[in-house]
Amino acid sequence: MSLGIRNFIGVSPDILAYDLKATRGELAMIVRCFLFLYAVKEIWVCVKEVIMFKIGDYVAHYKEGVCEVTDIGRLDMSCSDRQKEYYTLKPLYNAKGTLYTPVENEKRQIREVISGEEAKELLGEMDKIETIGVTDEKRRELFYREALLKNQCREWVALIKTSYMRKMNRIASGKKTINVDEKYLSIAEKFLFGELAVALDMTRDEVRRYMAKCLEERQ
Repeated sequence: MSLGIRNFIGVSPDILAYDLKATRGELAMIVRCFLFLYAVKEIWVCVKEVIMFKIGDYVAHYKEGVCEVTDIGRLDMSCSDRQKEYYTLKPLYNAKGTLYTPVENEKRQIREVISGEEAKELLGEMDKIETIGVTDEKRRELFYREALLKNQCREWVALIKTSYMRKMNRIASGKKTINVDEKYLSIAEKFLFGELAVALDMTRDEVRRYMAKCLEERQ
């Protein structure tokens, strides 16, 4: 037990016992309790990360945006692992699309859609979200793509602000807009507005107007 305690806390158990005014036996019990609580915490973190969605839930997919879970089960498809269960997803803004992702979600391809309160909080903090710092223009698209695929609303806001500001600055200078800015601005807006629309029970056009109003009120 002494070696285990030393490995865990990095000091001699005798020294720690003296500092805590505890016997070695009491110290061993404290460490066991701590290890148990730590293990419970780690298990809970894992459970939260691997959330089991149900049919009818909306999720945010890293490439397709908001989707509805329409089925859960194994797939009779050659490209699937027949020992695994999959979510069947229908993109909310692409009625013809269908995609499948493993329920275990190891690659974090999907996550919960943010709540209405989280959406309002995001809108209230939008002006505080920093733009993407691109240190190498040759890698700008890489920075944009990485921000997009993180599948997080704050990253999309940062991407939108960055590309929009560059676009406006170029127009003000009489220059043409850059394709990479136009491309990723459009995709980020599609993902962000789509998720906020679900969270706030609005259409995407209503979200666009609502966002503009929020920004105007803070100017």
